[in-house]
Amino acid sequence: MRSLRLLLIHCKTIGFKDIRKSNRPSGINPNREQEQSYKDILAVFICIENWDEKKEIEQGIQTVMDHLELIKKSEIVLIPFAHLSYYLADPDKSFSIINQIASDFQNRGVLVNKSSFGYHKELDFQLSDLDAYGHPGSVAFRRFPDNIELELKNYIMQYGIENTNILISKLINAKMKG
Repeated sequence: MRSLRLLLIHCKTIGFKDIRKSNRPSGINPNREQEQSYKDILAVFICIENWDEKKEIEQGIQTVMDHLELIKKSEIVLIPFAHLSYYLADPDKSFSIINQIASDFQNRGVLVNKSSFGYHKELDFQLSDLDAYGHPGSVAFRRFPDNIELELKNYIMQYGIENTNILISKLINAKMKG
């Protein structure tokens, strides 16, 4: 399934440092270089894909809001993280959507921090630097929407109509099992 993707980690600490500007995807325009660190925060790794629309984005925002309620926090750091997908949206579209998402969170009373866009980051995943709490909801991956019709639409867009019979069989079988 290809759709808006979020990786949520309730971190004791998280830190990152921009190392160099990215040259992929083509057309990327890095916004600013920075080094940041946070304590006791929900890290929201986010990836915007070509076909993400308002519905998926609203579902993603609501899921993060629900997650903040679950862990009883009101602060996030939005981290653009292209590594969650192969099907990246245009960099300008991604940057615009991430800024809109940040604004939507602020309008809902969430304290929003954003990491830079368009930089390769040094993310130190050693326990001393990124340490997730061990409670239900401390780590979650979400994608929006989660439906067969979008899966089929995306598959046809990528592989063409003549190759859909295999996917249709897989989707029907998965639906019957689930």
